Amino acid sequence: MSNKNLIALRPKVHTNSHSSFRAGSPLSRRFAKGTLTTLVAGMMLASGMAAPANAALSQTGPVDPVHGFPTWYSDQNGLQLELCLESALCLAALPDPSLPVSFPGNFPDEAFWWAADASIESGGISASLVMAQEAAFTNEVAEAGQQTAFSRLRIRVSGLVAGAVYTITHPYGTVTLTADPTGVINYTADYGCFDTPCNQTTYDRALNGPIPGPFLQWDEGAPTGYIGDPEVEHTVTGSPTGNNFFQIEGPGIGGEGVNSLKTDLFAVQGKILGSTVPDPTPTPVDPPDPVDEEPVDDAPVDDVPVDDAPVGDVPVDDAPVGDVPVDDAPVGDVPVDDAPVGDVPVDDAPVGDVPVDDAPVGDVPVDDAPVDTPVVDVPADEVAEEAAKAAEKAAKDAAKVAEETAKAQEKATKDAAKAMEETVKAQEKATKDAAKVAEETAKAQEKASKDAAKAAERAAKDAAKATADAARVAA
Repeated sequence: MSNKNLIALRPKVHTNSHSSFRAGSPLSRRFAKGTLTTLVAGMMLASGMAAPANAALSQTGPVDPVHGFPTWYSDQNGLQLELCLESALCLAALPDPSLPVSFPGNFPDEAFWWAADASIESGGISASLVMAQEAAFTNEVAEAGQQTAFSRLRIRVSGLVAGAVYTITHPYGTVTLTADPTGVINYTADYGCFDTPCNQTTYDRALNGPIPGPFLQWDEGAPTGYIGDPEVEHTVTGSPTGNNFFQIEGPGIGGEGVNSLKTDLFAVQGKILGSTVPDPTPTPVDPPDPVDEEPVDDAPVDDVPVDDAPVGDVPVDDAPVGDVPVDDAPVGDVPVDDAPVGDVPVDDAPVGDVPVDDAPVGDVPVDDAPVDTPVVDVPADEVAEEAAKAAEKAAKDAAKVAEETAKAQEKATKDAAKAMEETVKAQEKATKDAAKVAEETAKAQEKASKDAAKAAERAAKDAAKATADAARVAA
């Protein structure tokens, strides 16, 4: 939102500015940017007039030391909503969504503590209601000292009867407006801190705006940690007047003989303070590589769990183990993990009177046991096939690189030949131009010489004539 023309401490009420708009679906961006300009009579009638006495939210949270906005705003019911910045349930758009939020480098140019809107499309009528507790910057770019916070009510309707009067009811009150000569109503009321830099005290002005609270929220089924989903239209609760709807009344607005249009569906955004619910948008995870053999943990076992296997009368920790630790038991040619166990996993094998962990193990450590059988679960033929595929791909890639290199070299050769040809042509042209200039210079010099000779001849004749005339006069 551009706020370059905002005046501090004043409720901003402006109607019918003729800016274009479209009543959007829940998926559209609802808070269209537009310069706030003229103060015009509207819901708050006088410039500088305070909001109605009951038009107040409850409290402003402390200013965040990083981004400089209030941490939260609270309504009369104690519902504290934090500035919603980086979730699929937030309207704020980060410059780079792949990176975490940071100020000012990766911070939205506008964000919302709370937002709710409704739209009506009927026949030729297109209407939108926008309500918000909004954070923005005066220069539309995240920058310290340019933070603003305000409460907004916006009503836009097109397709009306020019000059007709319409009554519009919303969850926080009623306003009567007149359609302009083009059949449009365009009304916005903003109230908050616009004289930057704002501080803890001036941020409180946004409590006294056109949205008196409580915050409108879904009447049921809201996502955990939130009061709604801005991409889903839903019935709501919270209107202090009980009017949990958006209604327009006026001549023929719903068609011939129908003077009213109404909706009770709203798209709502609001993140409850302290919510640690993760972003509902799942993070893509690469699937695990397929395996051909059944994992050890999933191998079939008998009916006796490991912990419950019969172990005789000797406790696990006290069983005799000889002179060699369990970890160093000889395992022959088959690694422990791959030892054949029939239908019973290694960990679940019956152990008689001696616990598995303490069985005598001989003199050879596990780590030093011969391992002629591969430990991996992938068959050798599959390994060979994968290696062949990798080699084939590497060969293709190398061939492609060679082909592209050859093309690049061929192009470079052609470009060099073309450049040389153009250079020769340029030199040839320069030579011709120089010869032409020399020829024209010689012609000019020849003409100048002839003109000079003619002038000298004419002067000699004039002098002889003058002498003859003088002699005649003397006689």
